[in-house]
Amino acid sequence: MNRKGKLIGRVVAISIIAAGIGCILLSIIGITEIRTTYLDMTEEELHTAVTIADSEFTKMWDGDWSWDGTDGTTIMKGEEPVYEEYLATMEELKAQTNLDYTVFYGDTRVITTIKKEGTDEYFTNTQASQEMVDQVIKGGKALYKPNVTIQGTNYYVYYSPLANDDGTIVGMMFVGRDASSINATIYRVSGIVVLVNIVVCITLLVVGITSSKKGTKAMNMIADSIIAVEEGNLTEEVPEVLIKRGDELGTIAESISNLRNKLLDIIGTSVRLSGEVTSSGDDLANSAEDASNASNLVTSAVNDISTGAVSQAESVQSSAENVSEIGVDIETITENVTTLNTNTDDMKDACSSSMKALDVLVMQNSNVMDSMKVIDEQIRNTNASVQNIAESSKLITDIASQTNLLALNASIEAARAGESGKGFAVVADEIGKLASQSAETAEQINAIIGELTTESQNSIATIERMNTDLAQQSDQLDETKQNMEKMQEGVESVSINAKEISSRIDNLDAAKANLVEIIENLSAISEQNAASSTETKNSMDNLNETFEVITNASESLKDLAKQLYEKISYFSID
Repeated sequence: MNRKGKLIGRVVAISIIAAGIGCILLSIIGITEIRTTYLDMTEEELHTAVTIADSEFTKMWDGDWSWDGTDGTTIMKGEEPVYEEYLATMEELKAQTNLDYTVFYGDTRVITTIKKEGTDEYFTNTQASQEMVDQVIKGGKALYKPNVTIQGTNYYVYYSPLANDDGTIVGMMFVGRDASSINATIYRVSGIVVLVNIVVCITLLVVGITSSKKGTKAMNMIADSIIAVEEGNLTEEVPEVLIKRGDELGTIAESISNLRNKLLDIIGTSVRLSGEVTSSGDDLANSAEDASNASNLVTSAVNDISTGAVSQAESVQSSAENVSEIGVDIETITENVTTLNTNTDDMKDACSSSMKALDVLVMQNSNVMDSMKVIDEQIRNTNASVQNIAESSKLITDIASQTNLLALNASIEAARAGESGKGFAVVADEIGKLASQSAETAEQINAIIGELTTESQNSIATIERMNTDLAQQSDQLDETKQNMEKMQEGVESVSINAKEISSRIDNLDAAKANLVEIIENLSAISEQNAASSTETKNSMDNLNETFEVITNASESLKDLAKQLYEKISYFSID
């Protein structure tokens, strides 16, 4: 990977970018400050000009301002017409200051140096904006406004109240400067600031690139020296010109040179010692190898005897342990099978009882459903009877209404009959009362019938929900019965298999007893043979371990010497 020159280049690039950003910020701040300064100066200039003009025009003639509203030439100061004199003075001031002047009487321009666009006629008898009138005339305050357009030209303007001797505000004094000249000056100075900053940035760029090239060259020379050491080449010296540098790169170059010299000294000594260690290791390894070969022949014979005896004893012992474990497992299995037989019998009885209970529950559920159907039919019949009663009650109400009407007619006829009809009127009145009582009773019956109908409908809805729940319960009972039948079949199958396992385990227990007796006899013989061979083997093992330690030490010494030489040979010192 080529990495040369990147560090210094990045540092210089970051510095140049930072300087460029600084120049841009300085340009923005400078332009902003220049514009602010010029605008403040313009405001101060206009304020001074309007103050001087107001003072000058006020003192030229005594008296109050007046105007008949016809045209600008009728403007008066005291008893004197002032249009010509004031206009001449304004034009003279404009020639000297390049400012435009205007006198407002009320909100109307009566004297001004501004001319109508494209003509030589003065821009008089025109009104100021309402903002100016509200603040200057009505509010009595001076007003400064930048970028006000008058006759298509942008002005920086200043308005000041125009007052009589008693302080009454009758108009405004106006002074304005063409904004184009101010903006041109601001743009010109801003351009100079930007140009200066561009020159500074270019200068920094040139200086940075030059410094980057020089620094990169020195860094590349130092990198080459470090790479030579990394590749094991200690014969190449660090250039003297780098060591003599007075900066940090010179310090790095001097450190690399000192490191090279130290490595030359250390590696030269290591090469010499490595050769001596390799020679001594070879002699020791040869002696240890001869002694180890002789010992291995004896050890091999003893190992064969010992291994066979120990292996036989271990096999017999392992077999005995396995047979014992088998016996324990057989006993455990026997107990579990017995328990399993008992549990399966209990499960069979429980399944039979559950099946009987399920049959009874299914039958009871069917009876409940039949009873609910009968209750549902009876409630529906009752509801129909209630509807019939309601119709009869309605008929009674109608009859009572008709009777009441007939009683009323009879009372009217009895009244017409006079004395002869009084007895008939009493009867008619009693009939009317009886009809009213019948109507009230019918209304009470209707109210009771309404409540009874509502309760009957609620009972029908409740019975329908109960029928649905009972149907679902019946399906679940059928499914449970099927599952219990499958469980009963499985329990019977388990019971049969458990009895067969119990029979086979009895045969296996008898065979286990014979095998245990044979293994116990064989184990006693194997233990005697293993004890004798183990003592001989232990003695030879101790001797072999001694020779092995010597051999391993000599081999390690040779390997270390070889590794040291291989590592050191990486460096070139000649």
